[in-house]
Amino acid sequence: MARAHAQWTLGYDAWRRGDLAEASVMIRTALDNERGFNDYARVALMLDELAWVTAASGDHREAGGSWAPRVTCGWASA
Repeated sequence: MARAHAQWTLGYDAWRRGDLAEASVMIRTALDNERGFNDYARVALMLDELAWVTAASGDHREAGGSWAPRVTCGWASA
């Protein structure tokens, strides 16, 4: 769990420095390392940060979770 937290922090630092590719890699690696700990709050925060990094890179559809069903939002995805 400490490794995942450190990677998440490094991902945040990379995002703030503008290194979006490194930020994405670090946050995704942190998510992989977080598996099995059942810390859903931390996973949610990591996913939120990953969405911000993805949006900063210009991929707003992916940042918005284009994989998620849109029925709950009242519109269907194409």
